[in-house]
Amino acid sequence: MSYRVVHYINQFFAQIGGEEMAHIAPELREGAVGPGTAFDAAWNGEAKIVNTIICGDSHFAEHEKESKAQILAWVKEINPDLFIAGPAFNAGRYGYACANIALAVKEELGIPVLTGMYEENPGADLKDKVLIVATTNNAAGMRKAAPTMAKLAMKLMKGEKLGASCEDGYMNNGIRVNFFEKERGSRRAVKMLLNKLADKPFTTEYPMPSFDRVARQDIFPLRAVFRAGRQISDGRRILEAGRARIARLHTAAAGRCAMGVSLPLPRHNGCYNR
Repeated sequence: MSYRVVHYINQFFAQIGGEEMAHIAPELREGAVGPGTAFDAAWNGEAKIVNTIICGDSHFAEHEKESKAQILAWVKEINPDLFIAGPAFNAGRYGYACANIALAVKEELGIPVLTGMYEENPGADLKDKVLIVATTNNAAGMRKAAPTMAKLAMKLMKGEKLGASCEDGYMNNGIRVNFFEKERGSRRAVKMLLNKLADKPFTTEYPMPSFDRVARQDIFPLRAVFRAGRQISDGRRILEAGRARIARLHTAAAGRCAMGVSLPLPRHNGCYNR
């Protein structure tokens, strides 16, 4: 007896169309569609996609509540052993839909879920709530993503204990687990240091948090904007003062002309708009 799986994909991977077809409503099909065939091949008969749910990215974004309700109703009726979504790679709306639908299926139906996407995809923000396999940023990485997701999916369906994120390929969810290493810490640290000094690949056992930094050159345009704003403000004050001075000179000239005295106006460098 093989495990039963429901797969969620968008209109592009269903080969319906691109952005021009992103408005399509949720649709239920029998069997595997698109990338689902790669999952079926990787499972080699142990599991099978019985249904595929297709939904346009724009439709889900604009009608999230209704779309989610319809998809949950279908999944509840089918009652699969696993719900798998994507992979979405770096498609933002698709990744958001995959992660949020998977979370809803997990929390409301209690069915194991799995999805995959690029680590900078907006949907990856739910990696601490949903199991997400890390992929490349485009569909060219499908050949690598499909076997990794299929293997992890089989573990979930069989109820096996998951390994470390670096072993099973899912995104680090921030949970640290104690276990016994084959070598003691001092030996591992020295090996890591030697690899680093020799410019060889190494993996830290305690990655430090990374923070976004703004480069200095990115600040200069802001300074230019502030400087320009100050110059505009100063220029307006100078212009108003000049207008007032010219008005006074006109008044004085008019008065002196009335007394028979000729007074030429001073030269004015530049111009202004009334």
